[in-house]
Amino acid sequence: MIVTLSFSQNTYPSKVVIDGDTIIAITTKQLYTLNDTLYHFSNTEKLVNLYKARIDTLSDIILLQNKLMSNKDKLIEVSDNKFWECNNALNNCNNNNIKLEKKNKNNLIKLKIFSYLCILETICLSLIITR
Repeated sequence: MIVTLSFSQNTYPSKVVIDGDTIIAITTKQLYTLNDTLYHFSNTEKLVNLYKARIDTLSDIILLQNKLMSNKDKLIEVSDNKFWECNNALNNCNNNNIKLEKKNKNNLIKLKIFSYLCILETICLSLIITR
């Protein structure tokens, strides 16, 4: 049997060597603190793994949303181009209509003048014939 002397001291944890074997002596309070820390570390490691999985999932969602936004932007660009093509075609039609209206107005004036001339000619001929 080995006799060891022990006495109270405030320097725990302390290293104790007995016959070549080394042990660490700690107080009960330190043991509770150490166990609590290890327990929380174990739970923290599980939480870290859960958060990593969550981050991976959210990263995948962000990538998918970026692809959807890109597709949406392409659709908007195509729609915008179609809109401007239709707008330009409509403007061209309006311009052509304005030109045709002017031409028709000029033709109508010419037709009225021609009609008046025909009426005048008819009156003149009827006057000549009746004399």
